[in-house]
Amino acid sequence: MQPEIERYRAQGLQFILITADSREIMQDVVEQYDLDVMILHDPGDQIAFAHGIQSWPTGLLFNRAGHLVQKTVGWSEESSLDAWRAQVEAVLRQE
Repeated sequence: MQPEIERYRAQGLQFILITADSREIMQDVVEQYDLDVMILHDPGDQIAFAHGIQSWPTGLLFNRAGHLVQKTVGWSEESSLDAWRAQVEAVLRQE
């Protein structure tokens, strides 16, 4: 996933992992998948609650104006890497 992160980061997309898990658990995940992303800890689930997140993983895609444009729950064919790329590219094309 890191090559995708780098590709889209160069186009202005910012990646943030939001988690209620401990810092140690998330550090293990980041190391296991060799990710270079910001981690935002949400131990009280305040961010999750504010965005209606009820299960993990949930992906939120915001446009440049900060508006939520896509919410994907879980991982399925609908949330495949190709579908995700198409969504990200559409948002990046918007001004």
